[in-house]
Amino acid sequence: MKKLYKKNFFEIIFHYFHDNKIFLKSQGTISKNQFIKIINKVGRKNILDAKVFYEKLLKKKLKKTESCITFDDGLLSQYKIALPVLKKFKIKAFWFIQSSILNPSPNSLEIYRHFRNTKFKNINQFYDIFFSNVLLNKKNFKIHLKNQNNFIRKKKKTHPFYSYKDLKFRFIRDYVLTKKEYDKIMFNLFKKYNYSWKDSIKKLFLNKKHLKKLFSEGHLKGLHSH
Repeated sequence: MKKLYKKNFFEIIFHYFHDNKIFLKSQGTISKNQFIKIINKVGRKNILDAKVFYEKLLKKKLKKTESCITFDDGLLSQYKIALPVLKKFKIKAFWFIQSSILNPSPNSLEIYRHFRNTKFKNINQFYDIFFSNVLLNKKNFKIHLKNQNNFIRKKKKTHPFYSYKDLKFRFIRDYVLTKKEYDKIMFNLFKKYNYSWKDSIKKLFLNKKHLKKLFSEGHLKGLHSH
């Protein structure tokens, strides 16, 4: 596979979209108009249909200017907001589907994200409440604090768009808490703020009907496994 990636082609990866009606604006989301601007900036002629891109990639015939559009995680906002734009420009894309969305209990990452973006005035309000619910072992507090500061300092150099609280949250979630501890905090907050994660599933993810329609129309599917 390494030989296939010597060319300077690129894929344009999308995750979150907002319309400020059903899908609210939050960190990392873009609107329909912003999506259109990106396509126009890259140039429609430079964006290949997924099948064409894939075939040229295998034959090592991609040009430096040629690109494709991909979507990650199987999110409903992509289908509702981005797909009509693709139809307008007559573009077929890659859809990398997170396999857990086809299970009764999908991966919790997107559910947690939806919770903090819909139940709080802003992300910082969520962070403050989350931090107050994290009880660190006093014996290890100084070690955690030192490691946290090192983590934030390094990440700020490579990811300057993250705020201090963004990085503090990620450090605590990924390096301090166990998955069980993190889940317990989040589910306790669900109860406190009357959030139904089961109801959110239908609002967040594509279902089998959506997927069948996408692939019958010529888009290509890829596995974004959990």
